[in-house]
Amino acid sequence: MIRLKPAEARGYVERARLEDKSGETKTALSNYGQAIKLEPKSYVALLERASLNARTKAYKEAANDYSKIVELMKTEGPQESQHDLGVSTYQERAQMLEILGDKKGAQQDRGKAAELKANAPPQQPH
Repeated sequence: MIRLKPAEARGYVERARLEDKSGETKTALSNYGQAIKLEPKSYVALLERASLNARTKAYKEAANDYSKIVELMKTEGPQESQHDLGVSTYQERAQMLEILGDKKGAQQDRGKAAELKANAPPQQPH
């Protein structure tokens, strides 16, 4: 059992992950929602909720979460650590938009993902 500190999003995310693995989708979504309420800029909570929504065919909700991540990336400015996140977020949102019938939006997102990929920062040697 995960003991929660009511003001910390991380515990809610961990609980949601366990619930997701055990098939408790509604409860997992609720806990992701609580984590996002506590920490609205939590990329982890937003991404994981979007993924769960996509897997359960709640495509509009998934697209909304991916849109929130895109807005966060725009307001926080480009960061090297966000590059891969940006590419995958645009790709995933494009897939949701395609399913929802927004072909133009999906095409725009695929274009943005390709642009980000083409402008990738050079890899640093480890």
